[in-house]
Amino acid sequence: MIVIIGKGVVQPDKLELFFSEVNKAIEATQKEAGVSRYELVQSVGEPNTYLIIEEYADEAAMASHFESEHFKRLGAVLGTMLAGLPVVKQYNVSSTEML
Repeated sequence: MIVIIGKGVVQPDKLELFFSEVNKAIEATQKEAGVSRYELVQSVGEPNTYLIIEEYADEAAMASHFESEHFKRLGAVLGTMLAGLPVVKQYNVSSTEML
């Protein structure tokens, strides 16, 4: 399983647009084969900081997502909404079960 966590700070005046665009991508991505999680969460104690948490069954599912129109659309506009470069980390994990 592949887990990706992307973290970015959204410009305060771009929050409404950010939510609109990200929610469209979330809705479409959650319908993709091989995607078990794709959600937006707000970071605690960090104003306007959000994380997108993604879980893919394998490399093929992740690659398919990266080729999707909704991913490309979000990628094209996301940079205009962020206050700086996002931090994106990828993990290969055996499970994401509750502890």
